[in-house]
This record gives sequence, structure tokens and C-alpha cells, in this order.
Amino acid sequence: MSSPTEKYTESLRKSQEAVLDAMQAWTKSAQNAFSVPAGGYAGQPNPDQVIDQVFDFAEQMLAVQRQFAKNMAAVAKTDQSKP
Repeated sequence: MSSPTEKYTESLRKSQEAVLDAMQAWTKSAQNAFSVPAGGYAGQPNPDQVIDQVFDFAEQMLAVQRQFAKNMAAVAKTDQSKP
């Protein structure tokens, strides 16, 4: 059985990976939303595409936050059950 320290370390590692994934998703979304295509814009960016990208990013961030909260709750629950 792993110790509370090992569980905390594993949870922290997973949280860091989740933050990294979120940052990569944000970077990709930002690049897609704000980059200018090689031929330039033929007018305004497509509002539907921008809206979808913003909400996709928000959805990914919320999923990361949910997983982080669950990981921390699991570690806290495990630590409290130890004498």
C-alpha cells in the first residue's frame, strides 16, 4: 500500500499533467482563434468558429479543474483515514 506522501506526490504529478494539457489546449485554441492564415483573412473571422473554440477551451479547463478537485479529495480522504 502506498503512503500518504506517495499518494500526494502522484496526485500532484497528475495535476501538473492536467495543467500542462490545459495549457497546450489553450495555446492551440488561441493560435487557431487569433492566427492569420497564410493567405490572410478574406474578411472577418467566422464568429461561430470563434465561439466554438472559446467554449471548447472552457470545457477543457472545467474538466481539468474537476479532475484536480477529485484527486485532491481522494488524497484528503485517504489521509484522514490514517491514524
